[in-house]
Amino acid sequence: MTKLFYGLLNIIIFISLVFAQIKERNDCNKIRNYIEYGLELDSADIINECSINDFGVVTNLNIYDYYDSLTEKNIIKIINFKSIKYLTIQNVKLTQNIIKVISNISNLLYLEIEKCEFNEKDINILKKHGRLNTLYLDSNNDYKIGKNALSGFMNLKKIILDGIAISQDNINEISSLPKISNVKLSFSTVTDSIDFKPIKENRRITTLEILHINGGNLKGGFFEGFTNVKRLVFAWMNLTQENINDIANLTKLREITFFECNNYDKINFDPLNQLKYITVFKVIGKEFETNPIKEIPDVVYSFNKLKKITITHQSITSIPEEIVKLNDLEYIDLCYNNLFELPDFLNSISKLNYVNFKANNNLKGQVLTNGSLNRCFYDEDNDFLCIDPESNLKCLKNYYLNECSK
Repeated sequence: MTKLFYGLLNIIIFISLVFAQIKERNDCNKIRNYIEYGLELDSADIINECSINDFGVVTNLNIYDYYDSLTEKNIIKIINFKSIKYLTIQNVKLTQNIIKVISNISNLLYLEIEKCEFNEKDINILKKHGRLNTLYLDSNNDYKIGKNALSGFMNLKKIILDGIAISQDNINEISSLPKISNVKLSFSTVTDSIDFKPIKENRRITTLEILHINGGNLKGGFFEGFTNVKRLVFAWMNLTQENINDIANLTKLREITFFECNNYDKINFDPLNQLKYITVFKVIGKEFETNPIKEIPDVVYSFNKLKKITITHQSITSIPEEIVKLNDLEYIDLCYNNLFELPDFLNSISKLNYVNFKANNNLKGQVLTNGSLNRCFYDEDNDFLCIDPESNLKCLKNYYLNECSK
C-alpha cells in the first residue's frame, strides 16, 4: 500500500512539473532574449510580431532585419521552431541553408518573403513541403520572378504576388499548381501582352484578388473569361463602368468586395443584377475621405441569396424597407455613414445575427431587439439611441444606453 501511495505521489509530482514547465515556456521570450542578450541587438528592430499558443510554443513569427544586422546563423537560430504556422521574413538574404530550415518547419502553413534576396533555384526545396498552402512574394520594386520558380508547389492553395512584374511564365506556372484556388495580384504590373487564359480555364481557381495593379487602372475586358471565379476582391483601383459591366458577366460569383476604390459616384451597379448567386456584397470606402454613396444601391435588393451586406465610410442616410425582402440576410455593416434613423422593420429579418451601426453620429431610435442577434455594435455615447429595458439580448449586455420611454 505504501509503495502504491508513493508511486501515485511520484506520478502527481511528475505531472505537476510537466505542467509547470508548459506554463513557464514562452518561445517568443526565448527569441527576444537571444536577440537582446546573445546578439546585443534591440529585439524591437527585428521582431514585428511573435505569437504563442496555450502551451507557450511560437506559432506566428514576423521578422524584419531593418539594419542588416543578422547573419545566416542568427536567422536560423531565430526561426528554427517546427511549431511555426505563419512565418514572415523581410529584408533578409535567404541562403540555401535558411531556406532548408524553413522547409523543415513541419507545421508551416503560410510563408511571406518580403524584400528578400534569394536564388530562385534554392526555393525548390520548399516545393516538397507537405503543409505549406500560402506563399506571399513581396518586392514592391517590380521584381521579376524567373521561369520555373512558381511551378511544383504541390500543396499550395493561395499565391500572392506583390510588387512583381508579372510574366507569362508566372501565369502559366500558377495555373499548373494542382491545388491552387486563390490568386492575388497586388501592386504589380500586368502588361497587355499577358494572356490569363491558363488561369481562366483552371476550374480550381475560384478566388481572384486584384489590388492596385497597373497603378490602379484596369482596362475593359480584363475579366472576360474568368467564368469560374466565385469570389472577387477589387481594391485601391480606379473603378470604371466598364469594370462593372465585365464583372456582371461572371455568373458564378458568390462574393464581391470593392475596397477603397475611386469613382463610386460615377458607377451604376445595376448591371450586377444578373448575378443570381451573390451571398456577400461589400463596398468599403476610404476612411479619411468624403465618400459619395448616399443610398444603398438598388441592385442589392435583387440579390435574393444575399447573406452579408457591408457598405462603410459612405454617406448613406436611410435604410429602405426593401431590405426585409432579403430572407437570408444575416449580416449588416453600415458603420461610418450618415444614418438618421434605425427602423423597426429590421427586427423582422429573422436570420439577422450581426449588425454594426457605429459612427453614424445622428442615428436615433431603439436599438434592435431581433432575437437572432448575437453580435451588435452601436456608439454608446449616442444620446439619441435607446434600449428596451426588458431586452435580454447578450450582445447588448455591456451597453449602457438610455432606456426607451413607453
